[in-house]
Amino acid sequence: STTRTRCAVSTAALTYSWSVTRNGVVQNIPSIITNPTRYVLAPYTLPILSVYVFTFSATAAATTDPAYPSITASASVTVQVSKGRIIAVVKGGSFRALSAGTRNVTLDASESYDQSYPRGSNVATEILSYSWSCAIASSANYGASCGNKLGADRTSSKLFLSYAALSFGETYLFTVTATATDGRVGIYAVTVQNSVGFTTTAINNVVLLKVNPSKKLILTGIVQGGYALDAYWEALIDDVPQTFTAPTPLSSSFTSAQVLNNLPYPLAVPANTFAPGSVVVFRISAHFAGDASLFPSYSDVTITMNAAPTGGFVSVSPNAGDALSQVFTVSASSWSDDLTDYPLSYEFSYRLVAAQPALTVQGKSSANVASTTLPVGVASQNHIVTLIGTVFDIYLASSSGTSAAVVTAASTFNLNDYVTSQLASAAITKDSSLLSQVIANAASSINTVDCSAANATFCAALNRNPCFATPQKCSACLDGYDGLSGDRNSMCRNDDFVLKEVGESCASDNECRLGWCDEGTCGVPILECPTATDDICSGHGVCEYFDRNGRSYGRICTILDLDCKAECLCEDYGGASCSLDDTQLLDRSATRTSLCAAVVEISQGDDVTFTFLDSLINALYSAYDPNEVVSAEGRAVCYEALSILSQYSADGFLSDESAALIVDVTGKFVIDAASSGNTDTSRRLADGGAAVNSSEALNL
Repeated sequence: STTRTRCAVSTAALTYSWSVTRNGVVQNIPSIITNPTRYVLAPYTLPILSVYVFTFSATAAATTDPAYPSITASASVTVQVSKGRIIAVVKGGSFRALSAGTRNVTLDASESYDQSYPRGSNVATEILSYSWSCAIASSANYGASCGNKLGADRTSSKLFLSYAALSFGETYLFTVTATATDGRVGIYAVTVQNSVGFTTTAINNVVLLKVNPSKKLILTGIVQGGYALDAYWEALIDDVPQTFTAPTPLSSSFTSAQVLNNLPYPLAVPANTFAPGSVVVFRISAHFAGDASLFPSYSDVTITMNAAPTGGFVSVSPNAGDALSQVFTVSASSWSDDLTDYPLSYEFSYRLVAAQPALTVQGKSSANVASTTLPVGVASQNHIVTLIGTVFDIYLASSSGTSAAVVTAASTFNLNDYVTSQLASAAITKDSSLLSQVIANAASSINTVDCSAANATFCAALNRNPCFATPQKCSACLDGYDGLSGDRNSMCRNDDFVLKEVGESCASDNECRLGWCDEGTCGVPILECPTATDDICSGHGVCEYFDRNGRSYGRICTILDLDCKAECLCEDYGGASCSLDDTQLLDRSATRTSLCAAVVEISQGDDVTFTFLDSLINALYSAYDPNEVVSAEGRAVCYEALSILSQYSADGFLSDESAALIVDVTGKFVIDAASSGNTDTSRRLADGGAAVNSSEALNL
């Protein structure tokens, strides 16, 4: 064993610092984020062919030895900045038509670039040299040289082709090679055909080489002609036309006046149209209106649909332990991807039930291992907590793997003490991952509801997901089953059984479309208030009905009154179901306020990305409950968190997956505002008290 004579005391505050050196000389290169435990640089900050040493130091302010008032530990990493690829592109696509009408065509490769430098910068394009070659692409003389068609200037970024120089009906393949001064090359080939007519087509954004199939793709096509044109888009894989739908027209007819000059004809390809890994040729074609064989022209662009990382697995150790005390280590191993898609990054989260939004324990980072405590698993799920590892490539295509741990309640545990100690530790260590874990674990713990009367067997018999969010109510219908939406104890079906309408005779609730048989007749169920027991409002209040603006509805509502909500008016208790006494409500309010404050702190300390915003939205959704945050200060803190996330959403970081959830989060605050007129009644206790490419971002 090792005896340490001087160690930092457990309560010592930690401070962090980064230093950057190049050839032993300290560099002034600040991180673009404020989180002191991470160091992030924007792409192209570091020059190519350079070597930097990044050193991270952590200093404890006090030690056990008075002679040493502080103690520091450091770790370093060496970063080598390599060159990028040469990307050759030719405006207009990989097929062009030449005719007596168009007279000539210019093949323009001036947008070719070196990935070592920012797109659009002079240095990215001016250091390239060009050479053009020509080969016959027609079957009769395929591969034969046609260098005599190139003209005198074969080393410019632009190649001028004259109609008169090319044989009618012949097909040519013109290839440009863009070369950097060190010999790196990029190649792009364009097929050109000499035909009759005035029809011209082009695709402008040909620099798209690889895209995520999960994102919408926009291609900008151009058509032109001296007569009316029929134009259409198609997609081909291995020369086979693919059937797909698009929000933009796949075929259109244009008048001669419309296409006299270049007419934009865009294509929008919906997300998830083509399979990951497929190579798709997008083609825009045009011909004389009404006759496909007269004056045809087309242009192509080839785009690879990015495939997510594959082949790996997620594991957790140990696979069982006590809630919020046992530290579990989850890791993602053996994942691989195309070489151009590296480096990979990792995010870890968990779910207690399948229908729950995933709660993040470590945001997207380069670390493929995370350590965390976990809340107690749901009893109906045999206390199993599902750990999720999501692996991203540089295009943010992702794959996920899962592993399970059995997490049971500790014999003695105080949630408030846990939150207080963990937040204090996070404040000392500036660990944003620890803050994420505290939010996830504490929110999961305080959101636990009583499901004793709606156990797993009961819900399974109704073809519903387990009880989780609403006391004594099963969750939504299982996949493949239909029934009343939301958390209910009514039957879901997947058969052709004809349900009876309101007013028809019945023998049981399961025969009625609305799930209620009242003395032999199908009826409309009353809209119920939440309750934790068999009694209305847990026996500590009365159920009242209000409209969406918080005004009294004036009568008892049914589930068909969509503008009505049922709300408990509690007597000496609080919470949505009047299940919390004075002490419990104040403790719950303090805890949720602390969790909202943690969301604010995390949101201001890291760089904003789609995945980062996703995790914060899930965190705030779990942390905030308008019925349990009862102080004005607490509501203000939670509203600040919502404001920050709303701004990030407005700035364009909201993913399709989180669009619905941000609406649900905002709805909680709308409910709070609408209920403010009833606050004194409904809450009587309120206010009571590695190696990188220069074009990549550096993330340490």
